[in-house]
Amino acid sequence: MAHSIMSLMKKLPVYAVDIKDNLEKIFLQDTNQYLAQDELYSVALTVGYALGHEHVLNNIRADAKIILEDASANACKVAAVMMSMNNILYNFKDMSGNKEICKMNSGLVMTSMNNIGIDMKIFEMCCLAVSILNKCQYCIKVHENKLTTKGVIAESLLEIAKVTSVLAAIVTAMDIEKLRSYDFILREASVDD
Repeated sequence: MAHSIMSLMKKLPVYAVDIKDNLEKIFLQDTNQYLAQDELYSVALTVGYALGHEHVLNNIRADAKIILEDASANACKVAAVMMSMNNILYNFKDMSGNKEICKMNSGLVMTSMNNIGIDMKIFEMCCLAVSILNKCQYCIKVHENKLTTKGVIAESLLEIAKVTSVLAAIVTAMDIEKLRSYDFILREASVDD
Protein backbone atom coordinates (compact mmCIF):
# COMPACT_ATOMS: atom_id res chain seq x y z
CA MET A 1 0.00 0.00 0.00
CA ALA A 2 0.98 3.68 -0.23
CA HIS A 3 2.65 3.21 -3.61
CA SER A 4 1.89 6.77 -4.71
CA ILE A 5 3.12 8.19 -1.41
CA MET A 6 6.34 6.23 -1.97
CA SER A 7 6.55 7.67 -5.48
CA LEU A 8 6.09 11.16 -4.05
CA MET A 9 8.86 10.51 -1.54
CA LYS A 10 11.26 9.51 -4.31
CA LYS A 11 10.63 12.80 -6.13
CA LEU A 12 11.70 14.94 -3.19
CA PRO A 13 15.09 16.66 -3.51
CA VAL A 14 18.11 15.74 -1.38
CA TYR A 15 17.71 18.77 0.90
CA ALA A 16 14.26 17.46 1.92
CA VAL A 17 15.69 14.28 3.48
CA ASP A 18 13.97 14.95 6.80
CA ILE A 19 10.66 15.41 5.02
CA LYS A 20 11.18 12.04 3.30
CA ASP A 21 11.89 10.39 6.65
CA ASN A 22 8.81 11.94 8.24
CA LEU A 23 6.62 10.97 5.29
CA GLU A 24 7.86 7.40 5.64
CA LYS A 25 7.17 7.38 9.40
CA ILE A 26 3.62 8.64 8.89
CA PHE A 27 2.52 6.65 5.85
CA LEU A 28 4.82 3.73 5.13
CA GLN A 29 5.08 1.88 8.41
CA ASP A 30 2.72 -1.05 8.90
CA THR A 31 0.28 1.10 10.86
CA ASN A 32 0.19 4.66 12.03
CA GLN A 33 0.32 4.52 15.81
CA TYR A 34 -2.18 7.32 16.42
CA LEU A 35 -4.51 7.44 13.40
CA ALA A 36 -6.48 4.62 11.78
CA GLN A 37 -5.99 4.32 8.01
CA ASP A 38 -9.33 5.99 7.18
CA GLU A 39 -8.50 8.85 9.57
CA LEU A 40 -4.97 9.25 8.18
CA TYR A 41 -6.01 9.29 4.55
CA SER A 42 -9.03 11.53 5.19
CA VAL A 43 -6.76 14.08 6.87
CA ALA A 44 -4.12 13.77 4.13
CA LEU A 45 -6.65 14.09 1.31
CA THR A 46 -8.25 17.13 2.96
CA VAL A 47 -4.86 18.79 3.39
CA GLY A 48 -4.05 17.90 -0.22
CA TYR A 49 -7.18 19.70 -1.39
CA ALA A 50 -6.45 22.68 0.86
CA LEU A 51 -2.86 22.97 -0.39
CA GLY A 52 -4.05 23.01 -3.98
CA HIS A 53 -0.90 21.39 -5.37
CA GLU A 54 -2.11 19.04 -8.09
CA HIS A 55 0.90 16.72 -8.16
CA VAL A 56 0.90 16.19 -4.39
CA LEU A 57 -2.89 15.83 -4.34
CA ASN A 58 -2.84 13.23 -7.11
CA ASN A 59 -0.33 11.10 -5.22
CA ILE A 60 -2.35 11.29 -2.01
CA ARG A 61 -5.61 10.65 -3.88
CA ALA A 62 -4.27 7.53 -5.61
CA ASP A 63 -3.56 5.84 -2.28
CA ALA A 64 -6.64 7.28 -0.56
CA LYS A 65 -8.91 5.71 -3.19
CA ILE A 66 -7.87 2.29 -1.91
CA ILE A 67 -9.03 3.11 1.62
CA LEU A 68 -11.77 5.74 1.39
CA GLU A 69 -15.28 5.64 -0.04
CA ASP A 70 -16.65 8.38 -2.33
CA ALA A 71 -18.57 9.91 0.59
CA SER A 72 -15.30 10.32 2.48
CA ALA A 73 -13.60 12.02 -0.47
CA ASN A 74 -16.54 14.40 -0.76
CA ALA A 75 -16.39 15.15 2.98
CA CYS A 76 -12.69 15.98 2.58
CA LYS A 77 -13.60 18.54 -0.09
CA VAL A 78 -16.31 20.01 2.14
CA ALA A 79 -13.84 20.31 5.04
CA ALA A 80 -11.22 21.99 2.83
CA VAL A 81 -13.68 24.50 1.40
CA MET A 82 -15.66 25.29 4.53
CA MET A 83 -12.63 25.64 6.75
CA SER A 84 -10.99 27.91 4.22
CA MET A 85 -13.98 30.21 4.57
CA ASN A 86 -14.25 29.88 8.36
CA ASN A 87 -10.52 30.22 9.00
CA ILE A 88 -10.38 33.50 7.11
CA LEU A 89 -13.42 34.92 8.89
CA TYR A 90 -12.36 33.86 12.38
CA ASN A 91 -8.77 34.99 11.82
CA PHE A 92 -10.19 38.38 10.87
CA LYS A 93 -12.37 38.47 14.00
CA ASP A 94 -9.35 37.59 16.16
CA MET A 95 -7.06 40.14 14.52
CA SER A 96 -9.51 43.02 14.16
CA GLY A 97 -9.37 44.08 17.79
CA ASN A 98 -12.90 45.40 17.45
CA LYS A 99 -14.83 43.94 20.40
CA GLU A 100 -18.16 44.54 18.68
CA ILE A 101 -17.08 42.48 15.65
CA CYS A 102 -15.77 39.70 17.91
CA LYS A 103 -19.20 39.35 19.54
CA MET A 104 -21.07 39.18 16.22
CA ASN A 105 -22.42 35.94 14.81
CA SER A 106 -20.60 34.92 11.62
CA GLY A 107 -23.82 34.88 9.60
CA LEU A 108 -22.27 32.38 7.20
CA VAL A 109 -24.25 29.46 5.79
CA MET A 110 -22.63 26.19 6.90
CA THR A 111 -25.33 23.56 6.27
CA SER A 112 -22.97 21.35 4.24
CA MET A 113 -21.16 20.53 7.49
CA ASN A 114 -24.29 18.85 8.91
CA ASN A 115 -25.02 15.22 8.03
CA ILE A 116 -21.77 14.97 6.12
CA GLY A 117 -22.15 11.25 5.41
CA ILE A 118 -19.06 10.08 7.32
CA ASP A 119 -18.10 9.63 10.96
CA MET A 120 -18.15 13.13 12.49
CA LYS A 121 -14.94 12.38 14.38
CA ILE A 122 -13.08 11.94 11.09
CA PHE A 123 -14.71 15.05 9.65
CA GLU A 124 -13.62 17.04 12.72
CA MET A 125 -10.07 15.73 12.21
CA CYS A 126 -10.16 17.04 8.65
CA CYS A 127 -11.47 20.42 9.82
CA LEU A 128 -8.72 20.58 12.43
CA ALA A 129 -6.05 19.81 9.81
CA VAL A 130 -7.15 22.68 7.54
CA SER A 131 -7.37 25.03 10.52
CA ILE A 132 -3.80 24.09 11.45
CA LEU A 133 -2.70 24.72 7.87
CA ASN A 134 -4.43 28.11 7.83
CA LYS A 135 -3.24 28.99 11.35
CA CYS A 136 -6.69 29.82 12.71
CA GLN A 137 -6.41 29.70 16.51
CA TYR A 138 -10.15 29.96 17.08
CA CYS A 139 -11.01 27.07 14.73
CA ILE A 140 -8.12 24.95 16.03
CA LYS A 141 -9.51 25.28 19.56
CA VAL A 142 -13.08 24.54 18.48
CA HIS A 143 -12.21 21.37 16.55
CA GLU A 144 -9.61 20.23 19.08
CA ASN A 145 -12.24 20.51 21.84
CA LYS A 146 -14.80 18.59 19.79
CA LEU A 147 -12.28 15.83 19.15
CA THR A 148 -11.19 15.68 22.78
CA THR A 149 -14.87 15.31 23.76
CA LYS A 150 -15.07 12.37 21.32
CA GLY A 151 -12.17 10.69 23.12
CA VAL A 152 -9.35 11.59 20.72
CA ILE A 153 -6.05 11.65 22.62
CA ALA A 154 -3.44 14.41 22.46
CA GLU A 155 -1.02 12.20 20.51
CA SER A 156 -3.60 11.78 17.74
CA LEU A 157 -4.16 15.53 17.61
CA LEU A 158 -0.42 16.05 17.28
CA GLU A 159 -0.30 13.40 14.55
CA ILE A 160 -2.88 15.41 12.57
CA ALA A 161 -0.59 18.43 12.89
CA LYS A 162 2.38 16.32 11.77
CA VAL A 163 0.57 15.08 8.66
CA THR A 164 -0.41 18.66 7.84
CA SER A 165 3.09 20.04 8.37
CA VAL A 166 4.85 17.31 6.36
CA LEU A 167 2.48 17.67 3.41
CA ALA A 168 2.91 21.46 3.48
CA ALA A 169 6.71 20.99 3.49
CA ILE A 170 6.46 18.67 0.47
CA VAL A 171 4.60 21.36 -1.44
CA THR A 172 7.26 23.90 -0.46
CA ALA A 173 10.05 21.60 -1.69
CA MET A 174 8.26 20.87 -4.96
CA ASP A 175 7.57 24.55 -5.53
CA ILE A 176 11.25 25.35 -4.91
CA GLU A 177 12.18 22.74 -7.50
CA LYS A 178 9.89 24.42 -10.05
CA LEU A 179 11.65 27.77 -9.63
CA ARG A 180 14.17 28.72 -12.23
CA SER A 181 17.45 27.33 -10.99
CA TYR A 182 20.77 29.11 -10.89
CA ASP A 183 24.00 27.72 -9.53
CA PHE A 184 24.66 29.06 -6.08
CA ILE A 185 28.20 30.33 -6.32
CA LEU A 186 29.82 32.50 -3.70
CA ARG A 187 31.12 35.74 -5.12
CA GLU A 188 34.36 37.26 -4.02
CA ALA A 189 34.06 40.48 -2.07
CA SER A 190 34.08 43.55 -4.22
CA VAL A 191 36.44 46.47 -3.75
CA ASP A 192 33.61 48.43 -2.10
CA ASP A 193 33.01 45.80 0.65
